[in-house]
Amino acid sequence: MKKNVFLLGLLLGSSLVYCQVGINTSQPMGTLDVAALTTNGSTAEGFIAPRLTGDQIKSADTKYGNNQKGTIIYATSSVTSPVPGSKTENITAEGYYYFDGSNWQTFRNGVSYAGSSSVTLAANSFQRAALTGDVTAAANSNITTISDNAVTSAKIADDAVAAVDIANNAVTVAKLPAGATGTSYLRGDGVWAQLPISKMYYKYYQFTNMDGDYVANFDTKIPTSSYTAIVVGFDTNHASSATAGFTNSYTGYNFQTPDILTFQQGGTWRIKADVPNATTTASPFYWGIRVLVISNEQVTLLPSEGFNLGGGVSGAATASPVP
Repeated sequence: MKKNVFLLGLLLGSSLVYCQVGINTSQPMGTLDVAALTTNGSTAEGFIAPRLTGDQIKSADTKYGNNQKGTIIYATSSVTSPVPGSKTENITAEGYYYFDGSNWQTFRNGVSYAGSSSVTLAANSFQRAALTGDVTAAANSNITTISDNAVTSAKIADDAVAAVDIANNAVTVAKLPAGATGTSYLRGDGVWAQLPISKMYYKYYQFTNMDGDYVANFDTKIPTSSYTAIVVGFDTNHASSATAGFTNSYTGYNFQTPDILTFQQGGTWRIKADVPNATTTASPFYWGIRVLVISNEQVTLLPSEGFNLGGGVSGAATASPVP
């Protein structure tokens, strides 16, 4: 009798069974329906998937293929040394994983993500938002552009830019604003200006047919507001000495050195030329006066000083009048 029962059980076990399976329920609603045994909290309820370490799952890599797609497993730890491209490369933490036919994939943990003003969320991908302001960039781009007029002197720390930080020939006239030249410079207030480089002028005046040797007031028309005129030399038609060709015109007076100078009057520079107490014997006579004209931008007017030489013939200033 025992043999018959065993044979019947063997026959039944070897037959194909087409049915739905219920655990703790007589009316399964699916292929496998697991119902809770109790509902009062007296026992732990739930379905427990196979639990393996990441390395144990990795050791069975060859056993998983397309036929195992949909397999669920619980990894109790990550793979110790994940291999890129392997089936278990995604098992990096404890949790539930499913096999998609090629790799183990983690179940979503239900955490939601949202973008911000600097990072946007496009579907499942985070992207950098477009940059605006002094430095701009298109969305999700690594190419940045410094906006026009964004870099000012206020944004550069003192001594932050040294000569070694600027490439040779990096700053050229082409980099300067329109109308700039090679003598343009950036003032402290951020305004481009031209270096105050002015030409000096040299003028030779020759005077003839005057009253003896006397030129009292010759108007050069050079404006005193813009220029300074200085006598730097003279000549006459007497070559031997400054007083050659002159005779004493006043009894009891001696010759004096030629009085040749420039002076200001009426907004212009004037020339005076004379040898006091003398008259010329040359006929015709001329004065040749050499004048250097300098822009007032290049001239600094220093205060006058007086020095008492104490009856001697030499002396010295207390300090240089120029820096």
